[in-house]
Formats: sequence, structure tokens, C-alpha cells
Amino acid sequence: MKIRPALVLLLLLAPGLSRAAEAFTVDPSAPRQTIRGWGVSLCWWANLVGAWPADEIERVADLLAVDLGYNVFRFNIGGGENPACPFGSDHIRRDGGRMPGYLPEPTARGERGPLNLAADARQIAVLDALARKQPAILTVLFSNSPPWWMTRSRCAAGAVDGGANLLPAFEDDFADYLARSAAALHAGHPAWNIRHLEPFNEPLSSWWKAGGKQEGCHFAPDQQAAVLARLGEHLEARPQPNLSLVAADCSEVHETLRVVAALRREHSAALALLAGLHTHSYQGTAEEKRTLAAEAASLRLPVWQSETGPLTWQPKDGKSWWHRHYDIADRLIEDLRELRCEVWCDWQFLSTDDAWGLLRFIDFNENDPSAGRAYAKTRSYFLRKQVVNFIPPGYRILLTGPAHTLGALSPDGRRLVVLVANPEVEAVTYRFDLARFSNPAALRAYRTAGPDGGETMAESPPGAFSLDAQTLTCVAPAYSLTTLVIDFAPSQSGPALPQTPTSIGVTPSLIRGDHKGSTERNKPPAAASHP
Repeated sequence: MKIRPALVLLLLLAPGLSRAAEAFTVDPSAPRQTIRGWGVSLCWWANLVGAWPADEIERVADLLAVDLGYNVFRFNIGGGENPACPFGSDHIRRDGGRMPGYLPEPTARGERGPLNLAADARQIAVLDALARKQPAILTVLFSNSPPWWMTRSRCAAGAVDGGANLLPAFEDDFADYLARSAAALHAGHPAWNIRHLEPFNEPLSSWWKAGGKQEGCHFAPDQQAAVLARLGEHLEARPQPNLSLVAADCSEVHETLRVVAALRREHSAALALLAGLHTHSYQGTAEEKRTLAAEAASLRLPVWQSETGPLTWQPKDGKSWWHRHYDIADRLIEDLRELRCEVWCDWQFLSTDDAWGLLRFIDFNENDPSAGRAYAKTRSYFLRKQVVNFIPPGYRILLTGPAHTLGALSPDGRRLVVLVANPEVEAVTYRFDLARFSNPAALRAYRTAGPDGGETMAESPPGAFSLDAQTLTCVAPAYSLTTLVIDFAPSQSGPALPQTPTSIGVTPSLIRGDHKGSTERNKPPAAASHP
């Protein structure tokens, strides 16, 4: 990079500059994974939003698929709760958690009716709207529980003791149900681009108990292997273009490692059926994530982080819950760095509180959940916007040195994006050596920060960064995410930059939509908190 030492972009950084460590080299010749997308699950919020008028569904879809640019959606094939559940008829959560099943209980003579996809019209309506707006859509079909009548407890929330709930006699029926549902959904909605089928969700967790608030089912690795084998047979008999199996969507990274180890050791045929390893990252150390990334690489399988959120998060000062938005933003960076995931997913888009969703209801009433339609953007909305708008599918991940930072390079090599997260109470300074790049033409910064006014994203905040010679310096204030976008000129002929000290040219705004934390009046979906 040929930049005159006198060139300083924006302001020299006073706060924290003395704490700057050595500059970390950003190497464009050593890319890691290529990003395939950013995603979110549709249950449970889509089960509410889909009941709204079409124009309101469209507005929510615009926010998710256009303004944010999410393109990966996890569509739930529900088990459906027993209408005569022995643990109560109304124990499932009311913020969309009562997902419909497609297959009624067989008759006493064993006669089975056809699939009833119309029962899931609300979730389907939302995904139809998203597919119309997102040409790069990728859909994953997943299951939280088998149909209730296939279970030991006759309840889709889990077994009485939190153990295995799918009756072995119904393993083939469950696999057939998923394969038939996938085929029907593909035939009726080809625009969804259904790519993966996942028969489990947090299968090693013990909190799936009868009478609980949501669908769930425990599957030990042996039973996972049995279901995968049966599912492979049904998909072979009912082939679908580009559809493949993935597993195991465990809640914690170390649990996913346990499943992979068990399949390697005892069920290699089932492991061979998988086209990818999907995991949640509610819990997981950096070392566990690196280990899973290495396991996946040895199997030549991609990793997706398919669900996360502040499941066990506690406020650092005992009271201020807004901190968690920055912790999750920092987790996103760690997942991309250490897990090397190609896709990163939130659990909920709309939630009833300020914890889980990128939007939150401001008028939710559990006694009348369909009535409330007012919602507001949370800090996480803008934190994701800073990432997804600037690291779309096709960008390659680069390491930038220390934890809490990450780089991404555009496919043509002409744009570098650097993320700097600070989930802590004190400002931190980072310096990046960009000597392996040349001809910078424009640089911008975006930031969401602090407890007050955090539901916004400021463009080029004063003092956000400086560029002196070959070194980019960023001061990250307490509780913040900063996105630095550096564009490079296509040609090295002529002077790369002006000969006199000045600011690098400012490009037009690169973020879709406004940068203000406006409140939308719409029908908001109830995105419930996680178990």
C-alpha cells in the first residue's frame, strides 16, 4: 500500500491511542471460509406474523431479507401437539410456539391420512414473502419433535424424564414424515431453494420434558444414526434436487463434538450421509470451536452455526441487560474466526423482549398474541446490519490478529471489511498492517455503541479510525461494534492517493435503508425466548 505518511484519515485518535499494541498484518493471500449466508429460524415468530395482512407480512420480510439482507431461513416441520395432551391442553407457549403438525394420528385400523400443509399456512406465507425478496435464498428444513403420536409421552414437548421420546417402532415413520414433507414443500414452493433437511434440534439436551413450553425431543447418537439411515433411504426413494442431510444442531459446541465422535466411532455409514455439520453456539469455548472446525475439515464437511442467542447470559453489573447485544456480536466474530462457519444464524427475528430478537414487540399480550402488531428495532438489528450489509455471500474470511476482530475480502479483492467488537467496559485500540494491499480509494466506518441511543448505527463517527502510512488504527469504545470498509482502486497506474494530506474519498452510502432506529408500526411476530 503506497500511502504518504502525512496522510491521516479523519481524526487522530486521542483516547486509547497510547494503548495501541503492535500492528497485526492482514494477509489477503490466506483466506479462510467463504461466507454462504446469514440466517434465522422462522419458528416461532413466523407462526404469528403469517396471520397478519399481506402488506404487513411484506414489511417484515423487507426488513429481514432486503434491509438486513438475510438469505438463510430455517423452516420448522412441526410435530404438532396432542389435542388431548395428558399434560394439559395449553402448556405450549403463546408467542407462536404451538407449531402445527402435518400428519394426524393414524386411525385405529392403522389408516393414515395425507399430509396437511395448509395447517402451516402462516409460516409458509412468511417464507413465500422472503423468497420473493431474496434471490440468494437458502432454506433448511428442520424438526423440533416427531409428531406427538410417535412419542412415548404422547406429548411433543419431550419425554417425562427428558430422555428419548421417539418410540423405536416409529423411527421409520418419522423419517418418512420428514421426507414426504420435504418433497411436498419443494413441489409447492420451488422458490424457497430447499437445500438441507435436519431431523434434530438440540438432541442431546435434557430439558425437553413432557408438559414443557415448546416442542423438543432428546435423541442419543445411536438413535440419531438410526433416523439418519432411514431418512437416507426415503430420500433415495424420493429424490429431490440439491437436498442433502445435515446434523446435529446440538445446543453446545462440545455436544456436537460428542455426536461427531460417536458417529465416527460406531456409525460411519450415517456420518457418510451428511453434507454438513450444523451446531448451535449458545455455549462453546474458542478451543472447542477450533476442534469442531478441524473435525469438519478432516471430514471435508462445511460447518454452519445454525442457532444462537443469550441463553444463559447474565448482566455483568447485575441489572443492565443491554450489554448482551454486544456479547452476541462478539460471539458472531468468534464463531466466524474459530468455528470457521460458512453460515451464521440467529434464533429469532422478532421477540417479546429486548433479548432474543432483532425486532421486539412493544405491545405483546400473551392472552391475545395475534392482536399486537407494533414493534421496534433492537440494538442487535443494527449490529447485524453492520455485518451482513458489508459481508454478503461470496466474501472470504481473513484473520486480522487478535480476538474480537475479523476481516473479510470481497470476491474481486477490491474491498476489505474489518470488524472490531468490544463487549467490555473500557475502550480498546487495535492497529492493522495493510501493507499487503495497495491503492486505497475510500474508507468508511460504521458503529453501534453504548447503552443510550444504541438502537441506531452511526456512519463515520468522529475518531473512529485513522490511516497513517500502512497502518489502520481503530479505537473501539466500551460496548461497541465498529465496521471499517476499505475500498481499493482497480488500477495501480498513477498516484494512488492525493499528494497532500487529505481525507480518503468518501463513497456513497453502502448500507440499504436508513441508519436511524425508527420504530415500525406493523404486525410483529412473537419470537419467543429460547428454552
